[in-house]
Amino acid sequence: MSKVFKHNIVAIAVGLLVILLSVMPPSGLPKCKIHFADKIVHLVMYFALAASFFIGDLIQSKSLNIDYRHIAFVLIFCSLFGGLLELVQWFLPNRNTSIYDFLANIAGVLLAVIVNIVIYRIKKVKQNKF
Repeated sequence: MSKVFKHNIVAIAVGLLVILLSVMPPSGLPKCKIHFADKIVHLVMYFALAASFFIGDLIQSKSLNIDYRHIAFVLIFCSLFGGLLELVQWFLPNRNTSIYDFLANIAGVLLAVIVNIVIYRIKKVKQNKF
């Protein structure tokens, strides 16, 4: 098993879960009375997806430098993945496409990017203290 695949197995699993939740009929999903709860769910799902890629990178990389190419890849890949799934929902019965869902997806990815950068900076500061 290649190192890249091994370190991203969680991201692959999260991606498959996101696909499943995005295409299953809404009747199979729990109901929530909180306003904009679905947008929060989108944000959390895409935060988890992007964060799982970053966790794989943190495990694989021994470097304390931020890999901006990896950040760009995760940002672009997860955003396109979310956009594609929103378009797929248009063709599914009982599902709908929403620009606000797509924006919530991107917000989740951006939040994961910010958390990743903060973690790398904390890691670097701690390493430089010792």
